[in-house]
Amino acid sequence: MANLIRRRVLKAWVASVLLSCVPLNLMAQEKRAAGEKPEMNMEPLISALQATNKPVCMKVADALSTQNQEGTSYDLHLRSADLNLEDVTAIVKAIHAIDESGNAKLRSLSMSYNGNIGDEGMTILAKYLPRSVQEIGLVRCNIGDKGAQALISWMADANALGMLCVEENAFSSAMKIQIKQEGKGRRMMLVV
Repeated sequence: MANLIRRRVLKAWVASVLLSCVPLNLMAQEKRAAGEKPEMNMEPLISALQATNKPVCMKVADALSTQNQEGTSYDLHLRSADLNLEDVTAIVKAIHAIDESGNAKLRSLSMSYNGNIGDEGMTILAKYLPRSVQEIGLVRCNIGDKGAQALISWMADANALGMLCVEENAFSSAMKIQIKQEGKGRRMMLVV
């Protein structure tokens, strides 16, 4: 029953995000053209976090709703939040919608110590995570080689990435070497 309610909330939220993105993008462009800083509209992300009904996510949603909404970037740290695949999908799609609207850019993301992310969650993150992210923490998320390959593919176009923390995952030795080599190919990038 709880999953059915969550799915209905998610469907309603996705529809509202899709309908709201175009006007937000136009308003942000108008403000930039006028030399003003656009206000960050974090509602899609706040709603996605609240829909998880998990304490860590609720706390972060509250913080986002009360913080100063002017600026160009934000951090999202959801360590030990007991995230599942459905949660990760909703959250990263909200991040993507905010990024596409032009209102704000995600600077730092940590979903460390969420063991249910796994390969599927990493594949979803790689599909929707903006390439402008500078720091990522995915420590002990039960990501294997399939998820690592999705991460490496994402990294190929993520030129702003300066720090990647992915230790204590289920990578093979060969995949660990491949991830480190991807990081070495970039100036000033730390891979842990």
